[in-house]
Amino acid sequence: MTMHVLFSPVSGRIVLAGKPVAGASVKRWFRGGFSDKEATDITTTDTSGNFSFPSVTSSSIIARFIPHEPSITQKIFVQISGTETLIYATVKRNYDNNGEFGGQPLNFVFDPTAEASFVGPSPTIRVTLSAHPPKH
Repeated sequence: MTMHVLFSPVSGRIVLAGKPVAGASVKRWFRGGFSDKEATDITTTDTSGNFSFPSVTSSSIIARFIPHEPSITQKIFVQISGTETLIYATVKRNYDNNGEFGGQPLNFVFDPTAEASFVGPSPTIRVTLSAHPPKH
């Protein structure tokens, strides 16, 4: 049976004007893969503003034998003081771990008051892609 990574592990830090946001709700949503699986999970930032999600995997005997192009829509939202913001969105086209950005881990810092190093297809998708995992 072949294991497919539908969403690689994600870690990050939510800050506001450079200060950690404790208790922010972070929601991860995805849909796709061979079986068109859809799921949502939610976590809360700790006192340092850190959050993480484990990888999401799926297995399929049939997908191993039937040619198909993976297509998994992925989104991450953060809710701060009652306002939900889309901070990440992409369509993953492979089943590789960390395949979303060419093997780079998904480590984010989100600060709506800072200049983003990554702006998505919509200007409202703004994050700083961190080269290092968040400090715990």
